[in-house]
Amino acid sequence: MHASFVIALVTLVAVSCFSTTHGADVTITATEITSDTTWRAINTYYLNSQLFIKNNAKLTIQAGTTIKAAYDDGAGKAPSIIVTQGAKIDAM
Repeated sequence: MHASFVIALVTLVAVSCFSTTHGADVTITATEITSDTTWRAINTYYLNSQLFIKNNAKLTIQAGTTIKAAYDDGAGKAPSIIVTQGAKIDAM
């Protein structure tokens, strides 16, 4: 069994200094990403729990995307992105 690669979002916050348009505030309620997904720079994403990328899916995070995370999920686990074997994350 291979260990999952964990990226703590608490340290992954990218802010675009040149964006004048504000998109949506997106609260991530899913616990899994199982198909290719893109988080766009125009939106702000709020992570409240652990999010697993599975099934060879890829999460693309555009340059300038703002990601904010809660201190914990209420059960003592840090909100984070966990990339399982075969899955990918592409933070541009």
